[in-house]
Amino acid sequence: MIAAALAGRADRHPERPLLRSARSSLSFGACQQQAGRLADELRSWAGGRVALAGTTTEWLLPRLAALDALSCRLYLPPQEPSAALDEVSHRHGLDAVLAEVRGAPVTFTRPPVVAPPAAGELVLFSSGTTGTPKAVLQTWPRLARRIRTGAELEGSCWLASYAVTTFAGLQVLLHALLNGATLVVPPSDPGKAAALAREAGVTHVSGTPSFYRLLLARAADADLAALSLRQLTLGGEAAEQALLDALRARFPQARLTQIYASTEMGACFSVQDGLAGFPSEYLRGERDGVRLRIVDGELYVGSAGAMKGYLDGAPLPPGELHPTGDLVGERADRVLFVGRRGTRINVGGSKAQPEEVEAVVREVPGVLAVRVSGAASSLVGQLVRAEVVLDAGVDAAEARRLILARCRERLRPHMVPRLLEFVDELVRTGSGKLRRGRP
Repeated sequence: MIAAALAGRADRHPERPLLRSARSSLSFGACQQQAGRLADELRSWAGGRVALAGTTTEWLLPRLAALDALSCRLYLPPQEPSAALDEVSHRHGLDAVLAEVRGAPVTFTRPPVVAPPAAGELVLFSSGTTGTPKAVLQTWPRLARRIRTGAELEGSCWLASYAVTTFAGLQVLLHALLNGATLVVPPSDPGKAAALAREAGVTHVSGTPSFYRLLLARAADADLAALSLRQLTLGGEAAEQALLDALRARFPQARLTQIYASTEMGACFSVQDGLAGFPSEYLRGERDGVRLRIVDGELYVGSAGAMKGYLDGAPLPPGELHPTGDLVGERADRVLFVGRRGTRINVGGSKAQPEEVEAVVREVPGVLAVRVSGAASSLVGQLVRAEVVLDAGVDAAEARRLILARCRERLRPHMVPRLLEFVDELVRTGSGKLRRGRP
């Protein structure tokens, strides 16, 4: 699907930019030429199981298209340590690995498999924010199920803070390929993204709430004011009302869309009313092939775009509701996200939800980002630890006083951080989510 979409767009608009970054640019035509050469070079890999791992989007795109043209089952493993790539290779019996190591491609080949996988399959890995990423079997048609196309999107320009090998990154890539749009890859520092977005003429932005908070805090006012955005899309994490209000105030002309999606269940639903959470009416009946239910405080989802199954487990029965790990609660006619089931902290038998503590800490002026986790304690099992990134010039001692005062005012005693550390940055996953626990 990627290969066919790229070829079609390259025939019509060969000079149109497909990719722009702070380092370089790549046109549809040039990407198609590279993909064609690579497909010829890798012809012996046709129909095999091949892992593709890299961090540079301009390196990844033509290889994605080439391997798709060869009907390979693509494995897109975590981008971080090489040890993860070795584990994926050995666990899943891959035929080949194509990896970008310090800018140079390295391949490791294996004997061909006896039973080739089905064409159009690819293996993604869950974000692993709280544990080991899981291998998820997906297909291109399922990934593209909710991709919007139309004349109004032709030639648009999308800024995506996600790694292209993640579920969210592939969603933005499909939007670009199917609409003849340009994909803009921002610098790792979200504060510098607005300058590149302004220069490239970005019309659509996709990112996590963590990305947007840093964008608003660190980008130059002149760059933000110069953007003519049509849409802001938030996903991957719950967005608090204060952030939604700040984005609406800064970009009043842009449509504000919250997407609920996951590697396992695909793109499920969107909300465009500018309010945190989603309407309770979504829990009744079925909407566009998606069913939502709350079971013991956890959101369960059944989706037509769901994965075929975990690669190491049984296929997912059609229509079955799947636990998402997202804790939610109904308030009036709204369903609000409380946090993740796997992140709760046990303080002497009392539970603390990190996301609830983080929301309070972020209310303090000068706080750019915060991550709350549990620290081992011989007395009560765990203590609440907060790691905080402060804006430039903020006095740490005064920030500590304000943070603790706000937490004592708004939270129950066991939820107040007992350990408060100031750090330069917080680690995020390739999908832009805040990595939980110690890196």
